[in-house]
Amino acid sequence: MVEMIGRYRVVRRLGRGGMGTVWLAEDGDGRRVAVKVINAELAREPEFRERFRQEVEAAQRVRRFCTAPVLDAGLDQDPLWVATDFIDGPTVREAVSAHGPLRGADLDALAVGIATALTAIHQARLIHRDLKPSNVMLSPVGPRVIDFGIARALDATGQLTRSGAVIGTPGYIAPELLAGGRPLPAADVFCWGAVVAYAGTGRHPFTGADGAEINDRVQRAEPDLDGLETHLRELVARALAKDPAARPSVPQLLSELTGSPSAPPLAGEFRTRQLTKRFDSHGARRLVPYAGLGAVALVAAGFVALALAASSGNAGARNSGQASTATSPAVSDTPSESPTSAEPSDSASPTSPPSASSSAPDPQPSTPSPLPDRGPITNTASGLCIDTDGPQGSGVRVQVRDCGNFSGQNWNYDQATNHLVNPPSGLCLDTNGAPARGVNAVLNPCGNFTGQQWRYNSGTGRFTNLTSGLCLDTDGPPANYVALVTNPCGTYTGQRWQR
Repeated sequence: MVEMIGRYRVVRRLGRGGMGTVWLAEDGDGRRVAVKVINAELAREPEFRERFRQEVEAAQRVRRFCTAPVLDAGLDQDPLWVATDFIDGPTVREAVSAHGPLRGADLDALAVGIATALTAIHQARLIHRDLKPSNVMLSPVGPRVIDFGIARALDATGQLTRSGAVIGTPGYIAPELLAGGRPLPAADVFCWGAVVAYAGTGRHPFTGADGAEINDRVQRAEPDLDGLETHLRELVARALAKDPAARPSVPQLLSELTGSPSAPPLAGEFRTRQLTKRFDSHGARRLVPYAGLGAVALVAAGFVALALAASSGNAGARNSGQASTATSPAVSDTPSESPTSAEPSDSASPTSPPSASSSAPDPQPSTPSPLPDRGPITNTASGLCIDTDGPQGSGVRVQVRDCGNFSGQNWNYDQATNHLVNPPSGLCLDTNGAPARGVNAVLNPCGNFTGQQWRYNSGTGRFTNLTSGLCLDTDGPPANYVALVTNPCGTYTGQRWQR
């Protein structure tokens, strides 16, 4: 048996999976950890090693609530390994096999705990991709999700390309991934539904004689949810929808599970001012910064006890309503470019802000100009698409980047509400604070908020905020990863949009 892995003394083997062997080990202070040693055939591939490094470094940024945090890794060692907290408890699969389905508060706590863990994982710009009953541990303090993000490193290997294999366990792979689609947060929502269905019924929601038949049923058949508690059944059914756009987002899962009227913003995020009561369908919602992802909830029964204290901030610091623009050009007080009839170069930004008289707000037509049904919205000057800066979630920044088949580039303009909605997440384009000059655009739960009220004018190509009269603009000349902000309207290339 192996005696040492890095600085950890091996105690015993815990198990073996497709990527490697997991060992129980201790550091010099006696702290117990779980060390996964990657199989040699994978570790020999340079592409895998590089992707593995990226995923481990990202995993180390995941907040620790409801997960087994990554503590250490041997990224330049032989063998390749990663160490996480050792969770002393059975997996969901082991608990259900030994004692039957979870019921009542136990099942509710599991559902909330997994959704909370996915919030932390997605905010670190990771997708789990292998969420299943054996990757959720029932610790003495609540459910803990393990092995997040690391499976994605397999994408870099030639083995998958040659074999056409799909990462994951049959029955716990979202239909769009089976069809060759790109992994997005909605795929983890599908797995959340499958795990909760298994935990609540004792059966996998999709079954078959072999993996191929199970995968076919995932794509074509309805899940078996018989016996699942009524209050969870409808939400789980929506999470298992074939169309990822029809699934609830993770914030929506938490909202419905905890009974809150909407998923609250993340710590440090200031919501926009509400409209007057006559237009506000959420009059009970107060406009204040929330201290965390939700109120602390403690559910204790049987195997599962959950302490939900999700006080995570979005990647990239935001302070006093101003979003970080670390990946964007330096913030300027000027709109994206000076008015011109020709397309200016990137160096043609003005040296002083336009006067109020030079601003050209859109006229207010009696009816909004039509915008075609859902799809990408492009900047006419650059050809770049409006996109989200990572997996869709509350507080995620909105930017422009190269167009592609990405869920963050799917938008629907709702003329009835004046909302610009991202259908895959159900979130709306909002301003990160009361709409004012230079305020960043972000995603937020939809509501009657001033930062979410937009009118599209097909003649000018502008999106104008109805409260402030400011236009949706790029924070500098439109280029890859430049953030969207609100600015005085004018004939600027960063303010012209089309389908």
